[in-house]
Amino acid sequence: YNYLNMRGKLNKYEFHKALRRLNDALDEEKPVLLRKRVQRIIATITSSLTVIIFCIIGIIHYADAASTFSIDTNNGKATNILLEDGTQVWLSPYSSIRLNKKTFSRCREVAFEGEAVFDVTTNPSNPFIVETDKISIKVLGTEFKVRSYSTEDYSETTLARGLVELNTGSGVIALTPGQKVTVSGERLKVEQVDCREVEMMT
Repeated sequence: YNYLNMRGKLNKYEFHKALRRLNDALDEEKPVLLRKRVQRIIATITSSLTVIIFCIIGIIHYADAASTFSIDTNNGKATNILLEDGTQVWLSPYSSIRLNKKTFSRCREVAFEGEAVFDVTTNPSNPFIVETDKISIKVLGTEFKVRSYSTEDYSETTLARGLVELNTGSGVIALTPGQKVTVSGERLKVEQVDCREVEMMT
């Protein structure tokens, strides 16, 4: 560019000298240019991988959300639910139940909070599991009532018929019909009750 602007002002020797200086300057810039090119390639790959990872996370999250069945009674009204295995659930007000639709048929497990009566369809080879934040209840086929609110420091399970096993974290308890277990921290209280309190909810 300078040569064109100085046409006629440079002799042949000066022109070649200027070209050598230019070539030397370019040679000095080569490592810098190479480093910048490598940095651009790494940045491009990193950005592409980030986009791909976020897409995969989004797809997994969407698939999980689509396979989750959830219902709550935060409107203050009780409701009755019929699960796909034939189990009936009577949810009291301000209660919720959640399950995975993809795995429920082979793993009858539900997450629960609040108060409800479960009338579980019998399947000895595939027990029904109710998980709360305080206890885990294993059911083969029975009718029982559960009360387990996260805002309360205790939970109650009352068995009307059949057999259930409670895992409180510190041990497993088997209930017989007419028994109620109250769990508060590590304390357990078992008492005989009138099963009509379960029947009244249904």
